[in-house]
Amino acid sequence: MQFAQADAHLDTANLQVSYTFADEDDRVIFRLKVGKRDPFYFNLAELTVEEIEAARSFVNDMFDEIQPTCAELDERAERENLTNDRPNPRTYRTVPRVERRKRKKQSNH
Repeated sequence: MQFAQADAHLDTANLQVSYTFADEDDRVIFRLKVGKRDPFYFNLAELTVEEIEAARSFVNDMFDEIQPTCAELDERAERENLTNDRPNPRTYRTVPRVERRKRKKQSNH
């Protein structure tokens, strides 16, 4: 299967997420890579609209719930940097980067 360049991707120090429209069919390949583990692939086009809406709601709720915890961990890491000789790795990670590219609309003819 031939893949175009990722249509959108997120790169952070510990997480890489992307999705790519496969050129020759109706697949939308979701790729998730955490740390040094092997990536996980899933065809998002297999989901129904109802499943997509449920997954979106679930993921949004999960991120809303974990954000305060992550904010506290970030603040704690900053405080540790002021008192320790070794900086906390949480504070010197690369800035997350999101990139999207526009796709040409394909006709069905």
